[in-house]
Amino acid sequence: MFIKNGLMYGDTFRVIKNCNFNNDEIICELHRHTQSPTEKIIEPSIADGVFQTVAALYLLNNLHQEEQLLPYYLKEMKVYAAMPDKCIVYAHRNENSGKENIESYNMYLCNDSGELIAEFKEFIKRKYEKSKDVDNITSLPLLTYTSRWVTRSLGMHCENLSAVIVFENGRTFLDKAKDSF
Repeated sequence: MFIKNGLMYGDTFRVIKNCNFNNDEIICELHRHTQSPTEKIIEPSIADGVFQTVAALYLLNNLHQEEQLLPYYLKEMKVYAAMPDKCIVYAHRNENSGKENIESYNMYLCNDSGELIAEFKEFIKRKYEKSKDVDNITSLPLLTYTSRWVTRSLGMHCENLSAVIVFENGRTFLDKAKDSF
């Protein structure tokens, strides 16, 4: 369904297995991909599957086929437990949906026993609109970014640090960093 409508998810993010829906609500069964990490509280492919559930409701109801609605805002996300390999998402359209080219949803992620794992409140998607100045875009200068790594001591505002926290999946960086200190 997603591929047919131009949404290309890689294997890891194809987590929706089953859906039941009506005009304003959808329930989807999500399965974590086997290659996705399991030790994370917020498992990326499952979390993305919660947002895909809203996109699925649009597609299944043939809503907004002529325009793309883009993620715009999420008021609140509460996580109560680690995301298991298999979950159920319930999403419902909020009362203010359809006004001013926005759609608003609340989503609830549960485990197989129906226990609440996470809540996503006021997820808003809105219509993509071209800038009114789109015709003047050719008169703007072309800016490009290139990175250049510069060796310098670690610190904030020219201060030396007494400790560094490193977030790294592998050991290569950590081993090289230990050799440098």
